[in-house]
Amino acid sequence: MHNRDHIFFSTMAVLMAAVVAIGFGRTYGPRIAGGTATPLIHLHAAVFATWMVLYIVQSVLVARGRTAVHRRLGVWGAFFATALIAIGAVTGVVAARHGFRGNPPGPLTPLQFLLAAPVRDMLVFGGLTGAAIAQSRDVQAHKRLMLMATLGGLVPAGASRLPGGNPVFLPVFFALLLAGPVYDWLTRRTIHRAYVWGLSVTVLSTAVFTGLSYTNAWQSFAQTLID
Repeated sequence: MHNRDHIFFSTMAVLMAAVVAIGFGRTYGPRIAGGTATPLIHLHAAVFATWMVLYIVQSVLVARGRTAVHRRLGVWGAFFATALIAIGAVTGVVAARHGFRGNPPGPLTPLQFLLAAPVRDMLVFGGLTGAAIAQSRDVQAHKRLMLMATLGGLVPAGASRLPGGNPVFLPVFFALLLAGPVYDWLTRRTIHRAYVWGLSVTVLSTAVFTGLSYTNAWQSFAQTLID
């Protein structure tokens, strides 16, 4: 069971990184080639790419039994996650200031998109990562919450940029999102509570934050952020 778990979580780490790399490669690469990428965009790309690499490294360390190194690296990772959240939020505000509303552009205005995507993503990632840290002594809960934090908070931005738009993005994202619960059910005939919380936060937050993005209160507050 342990070997199968190691293979599953390591594979998920690589798959998530691949989706993010492919998605952002379609938008970040051309900006580098065209010389339109700003220092903030480069910083954002470097920090988020580092997190995906760190997640893979942490998964491999556990698979190889290097749990002591995994724990020491995890302490640094907790501080790094805080920096990632801050940079992600700032990048979202700057993008809204320049009229960004998704890639490809969706039906939301820049202010609505700011709450429904960047702010929502960072809060989901931060909340689930914080829960994972709090549950660090419960190995089964910890690794599932970390998986859901990265999936629910960071992968959507990359997956939404995959070639083909929503017809590709939605099946890929939900396949990754449900892979953990399905694996649990196939191997244990039960679904760990961490997945229940992770799925609930990921799915409900999308509906809640999208709804709130239409309110006058958010519009007024967001306007002060980008002015």
